[in-house]
Amino acid sequence: PQWEEVETAKLPRPSYGHTVCVSEGKLLLFGGVDNGRHSNGLHTCDLSRQPRTWTRHMPSAAAAVPPARRLHTAVLCGGRMYVLGGSCHVPNEPQEGAVFSDHWSLDLASMAWREEEPLRAGGEHRPSFAHSAVVSEQGVMGGASPVIAVFGGMDVQQGDAGLPALVLPGPPLLLPVQRQWRPVQSGRLLLFAPGDKAWSLPRTGGASPLPRFRHSATLCARGTADEAMLLWGGWRYPV
Repeated sequence: PQWEEVETAKLPRPSYGHTVCVSEGKLLLFGGVDNGRHSNGLHTCDLSRQPRTWTRHMPSAAAAVPPARRLHTAVLCGGRMYVLGGSCHVPNEPQEGAVFSDHWSLDLASMAWREEEPLRAGGEHRPSFAHSAVVSEQGVMGGASPVIAVFGGMDVQQGDAGLPALVLPGPPLLLPVQRQWRPVQSGRLLLFAPGDKAWSLPRTGGASPLPRFRHSATLCARGTADEAMLLWGGWRYPV
């Protein structure tokens, strides 16, 4: 293997906590933190064209777009890019945080955003960041429809101890800041079926991975009709 620097023009500003997907040779970069400011910018770069040039997509003032965020996930499924969860700082409140349970998809043909069913577990909104997500085009548990699998991350739950935070459950609805919320590292697997627009909490067998966040995950084929979601590393606070 050999690394090679890819030269592109009109580079987006330096950032971290963003996501990048590849669709038909085109890079799609969304969100992240740029010089301390959270972004909801969408940049694309077609690697098949010369010169390779980045383009920022500017939606109309009336268009619905995801709020700025970092530590979200983004995956491709059925001609759409799905963006799930994430977090950001509350303006003028550097010690406060906002955690999202919302879920958006981008039509790759029209480049228009659409809000989807928020992250749910057991019927409840589940704000989450620093999780992982993969897509199984073959479906799971005998199903034939594509499924998005989301694992782990930091959930946010109401409690008497921990860091106070603002939570955005789906649309930008701010819960009162005086309410106490605490981050909880998750070992939960959630499934979203784009065709049914429904979340489920499947039963899993075998030894379960320890709860974790800021890990990575990928999908690996095991034979002609079997797939595995592989997890690697991550961070876990002692409990």
